[in-house]
Amino acid sequence: MRRSIPTLCLGAFLALTAGIAAAQSADIAPVPSADIPLDELELALTPLTVDELREEATRWQVLLQDSVRQLTRQELRILRSMQDVPEGQEPAELSPEQQAAHDAEQESLRTLTRSRDRVIERLDLVLDQIVRRSGLDEKLLKPEDVAAMRRYIAAVDGIHAETTDVSTVVETFFDWFTDEDGGLL
Repeated sequence: MRRSIPTLCLGAFLALTAGIAAAQSADIAPVPSADIPLDELELALTPLTVDELREEATRWQVLLQDSVRQLTRQELRILRSMQDVPEGQEPAELSPEQQAAHDAEQESLRTLTRSRDRVIERLDLVLDQIVRRSGLDEKLLKPEDVAAMRRYIAAVDGIHAETTDVSTVVETFFDWFTDEDGGLL
């Protein structure tokens, strides 16, 4: 029985150590969320290797794709509602209920656009970390996986619904202008 107690203690110690290590690594690699502040994400990325950063970038790209899908669905709803008006005719005055529904659709579009933009900012940060750690290749190009993700970002960053709603255009401009990175072309 004397031998089993030290063996049990050693087993418990190893299990505890493994549990602590797993908990610490879970704190370091956050689940992608557009709500995580950029400075916190940057700190969380600090200990990660290039391979771990690539995995993190893939998770952020999946989140971006989901965000773009939601945004696209909302844009399609708005475009379909605008197609109900025959070409060349002015839209009839909306009832208060219709105006409220229209305003809610436009606000949803603005919210989804801001969410997509936050995801893009965070994915860009992860991609910057990959380049910083892996460097440029012999042709002074970024790694291909980073370049491919940047091309995807460029392709989905400009998605927006055409709208004749002046208040939406003004609010979108105001959101852009007051954003931390607003006004940058």
